[in-house]
Amino acid sequence: MNPDVYSRMGDIEDRHWWFTVRRRMIVEAIARRVQGPQKILDVGCGTGALSAALQSMGEVLAVDSEPLALARTQSRGITTAPLEEISANPRAEFDVVCLFDVLEHIEDDEKALAHWVSHVKPGGLVAITVPAFMIFWGGHDVASGHHRRYNKKSLLKLMSTCGIVPLETSYFNFILSPLVLGSRILERITGHQAAHGDLYLPPPAVNRALELLFSAEIPFVRRHRAPFGVSLLALGRRP
Repeated sequence: MNPDVYSRMGDIEDRHWWFTVRRRMIVEAIARRVQGPQKILDVGCGTGALSAALQSMGEVLAVDSEPLALARTQSRGITTAPLEEISANPRAEFDVVCLFDVLEHIEDDEKALAHWVSHVKPGGLVAITVPAFMIFWGGHDVASGHHRRYNKKSLLKLMSTCGIVPLETSYFNFILSPLVLGSRILERITGHQAAHGDLYLPPPAVNRALELLFSAEIPFVRRHRAPFGVSLLALGRRP
């Protein structure tokens, strides 16, 4: 991603409604599948708010290719390493490997996922989030350097090809999906795309209202019953 995207993300992700609820969903989903302290690899850690949340389950190593992202993550007291350094020495030493909104940035997502699966211990967990449905493609995808969006069928096929046994999948951010779709349609009609995509912090009252609406999805995601959504969460195991 463009370094400016990391900078804007770091400025808002501790408070922004989407980031805060997404963290809760992800941490809760992983916690249901693990027991005891875990050794966790967070691939493409961004500016570290989610890496910090994962520390509630054990030891976290956060990796990214962008120095600004690593610096922001280190400032949270999290152990970091350049992505290239960890990638060059694959060892099946992690209980959990996380790729949160990573695969869509990579042209050859199958090769990338298969590589990071090699870092997971046999029986270990792979946790993935990706943007869902090309109908939601818009300026945010362009600004973030995305190659694609996924659906359950395409992500499950990718996971299976890479040797991951799926455990659960669920869409999320479905309550607000009509608003997102409306904004994407407006982009197409007007031809105007925000230079920084969706990376801005709404006014406090609006931010809180959106957070409450998004939080209402948590029970649906917990039971894997979210029928649709702007994003997709999947968990699987390496045999």
